[in-house]
Amino acid sequence: RGLGDVYKRQLHQNGRIYQLVRDLSLLPTEGRPLSQGADLAAMWRERAPLYARFRDVEIDNSGTVEDTAAAIWRDFCAHSGS
Repeated sequence: RGLGDVYKRQLHQNGRIYQLVRDLSLLPTEGRPLSQGADLAAMWRERAPLYARFRDVEIDNSGTVEDTAAAIWRDFCAHSGS
């Protein structure tokens, strides 16, 4: 058990963890210093395994805000015991 396992347990004690994903070409970079001039694909490849390890659910975020919120709400209701 590593430090990542401790963080994962702490994060999960408060609820489900959602990862919102969309095509890299759709991500805004203005006002985001790490994204400007960076190789976003390389950053994604490096970070994706960690994100996958910590999330409960991956939600597509390439549609409207309403579509994304509805997908989160459906998942939440399905797993909240309500």
